[in-house]
Amino acid sequence: MKIKTKSVVILLLLLSTSIGISTIISFVPSTIEIKPKSEPELIFWCGSSQLPDDPEILEVCKKYNIGFMPTIRSNMVGVNEYIDLYKNITANSINLYFCIGGDTEFFGNIDNANEFPIIYSKIRDWFINESLLSNPHIKSFCIDAEPSKEFSKHMDKENILKSIEYGSKNYPIKEDIEIATKAMNEFKDLVRNDEKECGMIRAAQLLDSSDNDDDLSLFSRNIYNLDVDWDYTITMLYRTDQLQDDETQIEPSKFYIKSLSILFGTMAEGTKVTNSELNFYQNVALEQTPGDTEAKNQYIFIGSFDREFKDTQYIKEKLYKKDLDICRHFKEKKVFFYDLKGFISHYGWEGLEELGRHNQKKDVWYLRFYHFHSITFLLFYCGLIFIDLIVFFENDLI
Repeated sequence: MKIKTKSVVILLLLLSTSIGISTIISFVPSTIEIKPKSEPELIFWCGSSQLPDDPEILEVCKKYNIGFMPTIRSNMVGVNEYIDLYKNITANSINLYFCIGGDTEFFGNIDNANEFPIIYSKIRDWFINESLLSNPHIKSFCIDAEPSKEFSKHMDKENILKSIEYGSKNYPIKEDIEIATKAMNEFKDLVRNDEKECGMIRAAQLLDSSDNDDDLSLFSRNIYNLDVDWDYTITMLYRTDQLQDDETQIEPSKFYIKSLSILFGTMAEGTKVTNSELNFYQNVALEQTPGDTEAKNQYIFIGSFDREFKDTQYIKEKLYKKDLDICRHFKEKKVFFYDLKGFISHYGWEGLEELGRHNQKKDVWYLRFYHFHSITFLLFYCGLIFIDLIVFFENDLI
């Protein structure tokens, strides 16, 4: 009995010592060497009417390998203003990566997936008639995948249980998923038949494939994980965010805002927040794995440069350059920026040249962080995997 007691005491001492040492180490600052290794193409999301036509600006874009991702919808087909802009851009050897919007709503989801093959067919006929589709600087067509407006309307941040109840009741049935999958594959095949790449813009990975049912994605009627072998995905890893969608929502508590700073290193400025460099680094690192999709290439969207963030440190100190360096550290071949209008409002057109010059620099710097912030990131994703493993939404598929 004495031997057992002594063993237990020793075990407890070792355990408490290990926990103590781990806790101390977690609060010790550390660094990661950021060494830019690539010089990626820089691509700005924009409305088609926002594309530049000034010869000097176009020359800067050509010099620094800056392209654009203009949005395009079926109601724009036949409008000369847009086709003239596209022709002018491509005539200056600048690449275009189109993002197609739906008819009922812009973002692609389970409920409007069937619209995209039809919309692309209209666009391709227009481009063919204008001798534009075969232009080598028309690089790709993609969709921006988001939950439907109807789903988002019923999501209540202040009543999680009510939101879960709505999502569960409206979980897509097997037929819905099959129709959406067929439509997305038809869209992809049409684009590929024209010798262009086809892709999808998406939010950060939820590691939804941990149990092979993709139910977290389908819960929001999203198309992230449908069986489509995209040529590429672009993950939105915006470091700027807001805690209130509008003034009608209750302002988050000081405790909540403080906890974001302590647990994740998030910088709060009023109701605007900037996620940490470490968080961005870890998410970009996560994107280097195959993840939830079967895409051949995975790219990053950085920002956001929306005007509402003009007073944040992210915008004022041009921290997007650090984001770009981290992408280059991982040898990204293309980096996307959201969006051109916001970027120009903060930095002017001369900001493009400054960005282009920075993209050519190879300066090494060190990302400083505390280990416990890395641990909370790991615990967050472990939590997502745990939820995915124990929660089942797909009752209608059985």
